[in-house]
Amino acid sequence: MSFDVLSLSSRLTDQQEFDAYRSEEGADAVMGFTWSEFLRVSHRGAVFASPIRSRKGDFIGCISVDARHGHAAMNVDDFWHEVNSLCSRLGHDDFDVL
Repeated sequence: MSFDVLSLSSRLTDQQEFDAYRSEEGADAVMGFTWSEFLRVSHRGAVFASPIRSRKGDFIGCISVDARHGHAAMNVDDFWHEVNSLCSRLGHDDFDVL
């Protein structure tokens, strides 16, 4: 998953706008955050996350990359290939028993 936080924070500048957007688009559109939680991450330009799964497919964690800016430049296949490769290696190397 990825979020262009810079774009969101430039449009959602107060709690009324945030609440209206969340109500209309759903909690996933704002990463599940409340207004106060959103304020704590709004300085980030982009957030990317990918799950780490065990050999059995069970969720055991995630890799998250937060960037100051550059959502469009980072949200490309090469970036996701690297992140997903790391998640796969961690999941298949008994990461869940550490």
